[in-house]
Amino acid sequence: MSKHLVWFRRDLRAHHPALESMNSNADISALYVREPQRKWLNIERVGDHRQKFENQCIDDLRSSLQARGIELSVETGNPLVIVANYARDLNVEHVHFGTLPAFEEQQTEAQLTTKLNADTIKSKLYRTYTLWSYAEVRERMNKPLRSFSQFRKVFEPLLKQFPPRALANDTFELSGNPLGVFSFIGGRSAALIHIHEYLAGNGAIRHYKETRNGLLGKEYSSKLSPWLSWGCLGVDEVIQAIHQHEVLFGENESTHWLKIELLWREFFQHLARQLGAQLFTGRVAEINFESIHTRLHASFSAWAAGETGQDFVDANMRELNATGYMSNRGRQNVASALIYDMRDDWRKGACYFERQLIDYDPASNYGNWQYIAGIHANPRGGSWFNLEKQANMYDNDARYRTYWLNSEA
Repeated sequence: MSKHLVWFRRDLRAHHPALESMNSNADISALYVREPQRKWLNIERVGDHRQKFENQCIDDLRSSLQARGIELSVETGNPLVIVANYARDLNVEHVHFGTLPAFEEQQTEAQLTTKLNADTIKSKLYRTYTLWSYAEVRERMNKPLRSFSQFRKVFEPLLKQFPPRALANDTFELSGNPLGVFSFIGGRSAALIHIHEYLAGNGAIRHYKETRNGLLGKEYSSKLSPWLSWGCLGVDEVIQAIHQHEVLFGENESTHWLKIELLWREFFQHLARQLGAQLFTGRVAEINFESIHTRLHASFSAWAAGETGQDFVDANMRELNATGYMSNRGRQNVASALIYDMRDDWRKGACYFERQLIDYDPASNYGNWQYIAGIHANPRGGSWFNLEKQANMYDNDARYRTYWLNSEA
């Protein structure tokens, strides 16, 4: 009987191509390695919200694997050392794991493969985090990634490669505050419940394009990002589920636009792979700072705490600190405020997001911060937002600010 070790990374689902590729009599062990607490720019990289969501994902994965007769081991530390030691101690013939695009993860993959080969252990990598492999993206683009519009032109037509397919059904409802972001629960079980509800015939996907810039409530956006980030859902599964919804209820601008947003996610994953270590560096684009009339005199710690005195920034940061989540509109505005109005280091903001966000992934987080800063992929050379104008456009009745600036919220 062949012995296998599956190393779970950001693909915390039993619906995993490695498991699906093995025959029923394979001897399978499973391992997950937590990231140890570290600091960058004097900011801890893993906060309480992110850790709680990760724990829930692990618990759900453990239950799913146990139903298949597979036990999940969980360790904390350097995966290069831990995975290699597990493989050697268990005397496995194959180690299976998904590939990830960011620089540290790529280094670990290459070094681990070399280490396993030296022990005559075969490694097998899978595409579990993206729609297409980096090799296919490079081949089809035939040039380095520069802008989303170029990427979209090539890959939007290829979305039809993913045929309609329904996901599991469940009638359990997730609870949460009706005004604030609803209570995210980590794990595939909760993810399937949420996506089924979202993609129902009368589900919120039908008006996604009109509401996606919202700030308060459960249904203004898809809220799929935390489960995509941890791999409780595969992005290919989500595309297939949207296609199934369109077969049953018809395509409209909103169903199409959600797929475009998933293409944005895909773009940032492959851009991160292309950039390597440059994803974490870079100078802010040259702009006319004199044109920014709302200079915000506040410290980084005040920005992080939501105490700058600028109510739109503060409300968004307080939501982040209270929940581990923030709307896309909010993220753009608080990033712009830190970079342009406060003229602080964008990397500190990105690192603080890394600490707090339950949907953190390196490519989307650092890629979007670089986009706002005008370092990569932004055809405008940087994105400064007029905070007062943004607040009036997206929170004209001040409900969002009132809710989050209330000390009891």
